[in-house]
Amino acid sequence: MIALRACAAVAGAVLVVGTVSSAVRTMVVPRGTPSTIARAVFVGLRYLFRALTIRRRDDEAQDRIMALYAPLGLVTLPVAWLTIVLGGYTLLYWALDGGSLRDALRLSGSSLFTLGFAAPHDLPTLALALTEAGAGVGLLALLITYLPTSTTPRSTGSETSSPSHLVGNLASMELPFATAHRATGEAPYVARASSAYVRDGAGWKLAFHQQTPLSR
Repeated sequence: MIALRACAAVAGAVLVVGTVSSAVRTMVVPRGTPSTIARAVFVGLRYLFRALTIRRRDDEAQDRIMALYAPLGLVTLPVAWLTIVLGGYTLLYWALDGGSLRDALRLSGSSLFTLGFAAPHDLPTLALALTEAGAGVGLLALLITYLPTSTTPRSTGSETSSPSHLVGNLASMELPFATAHRATGEAPYVARASSAYVRDGAGWKLAFHQQTPLSR
């Protein structure tokens, strides 16, 4: 039993540390860093949305459904983080206190969401409960801080050069200098870009896009 509780403590610590690391890398680090949890959430939702749109031939209907993909992912991600933290601390309480899993889950939920309906009985468990309360508040604070910035436009306008080229059902647009003026007051984003479109009935669909930043 001691060995089992030791393994539970290690597993719980790995879950908690990995989840907090995933949240920091996803919400705080200003560059793209891999996160297994975030990838699992969005890939899982991608399969769900693909199943919902696979039989819909209308592009507008598919677009209406896929428009919910990113917002739903942003809402599901913190739920996944909180759930994993809840499970990780449940294992830690069970390993530390020696009680039942039900009591450990009850204490974990009370501490994570700062509800106060369960209280730790000793100093080590109290210290652990305080760290869980901090983790829960921190994850919610990251979400509240991130969501408004994710809906703020990154640019207020753009300038392009060079006309489009049309050959049959293919169209291309080459932009030697495309400039986007940032809404945050930072230096303009300048890039060399090119796009290719294919005629589909009465409209056009983007087939390829590439851009190389020229600004630092």
